[in-house]
Amino acid sequence: MSTKAKADLALTSVCLAWGISYLLTDFCLTEVGTFTLNAFRFLLAFFVAGALAFKTLKKVSRTTLRFAALNGLFLLAVYSCSSYGVLYTSVSNAGFLCCIAVLFTPFLEFFFFKKFPPKKTFFVAAVATVGIALMTLDEQYHFAFGDLICIACSIFYAL
Repeated sequence: MSTKAKADLALTSVCLAWGISYLLTDFCLTEVGTFTLNAFRFLLAFFVAGALAFKTLKKVSRTTLRFAALNGLFLLAVYSCSSYGVLYTSVSNAGFLCCIAVLFTPFLEFFFFKKFPPKKTFFVAAVATVGIALMTLDEQYHFAFGDLICIACSIFYAL
């Protein structure tokens, strides 16, 4: 198998797993609360990552721990918004809206680092905004509550 085919297969597998995760989250939320689900996710990830990287973790600096804690807070916000978004909107809307972080990233990069996005980015942002509007706005041109939470998820993910 060629390197390109392996890369395409890996990308397809990641997209499939990420897409299915919204459906599985919806199923799980019928049995447990959002923070309980996220606690299970984070605890499992903590123990698996800790077991795999125990030797490396013994040498971690305070600076690394501070940035890891900040990153963990953003990740908590991402997963919390994603879980609540799935509760209050359709799985397809949640899957689409939680994945539009790529739309916000160049604009946040401009805001924080003053790096101007390429012109193509503005065109793509306009097309994506039209897509978001077509998918989510109701007859009175209002977003559903869950859609707004999913958009917040994307912003936290971009941050």
